[in-house]
Amino acid sequence: MALICDTSGIYGLYDSDDAHHEATVLLVEAETGPLLLPVILLAEIHYLPNRRLGHDAAFAASRQRRREVAGRLGVRRLPNLGGCPAT
Repeated sequence: MALICDTSGIYGLYDSDDAHHEATVLLVEAETGPLLLPVILLAEIHYLPNRRLGHDAAFAASRQRRREVAGRLGVRRLPNLGGCPAT
């Protein structure tokens, strides 16, 4: 089955202080199907960590998402389309 991700769930993965962090991590780790992320949420997903955790944390989360996506696609690295330092 596929899991459609939303902003609060993605944010919960990266903020260990988030009330839903542990449950979100367990859910994502248990999911064997694809994780679907509507492209419209990308700006919002970057904004929340930047606003709540700071600039460095936001870019660390962006780099981590890039690595995870590359891993799921079976590639070593995704092209850098700007906005996020290369991984």
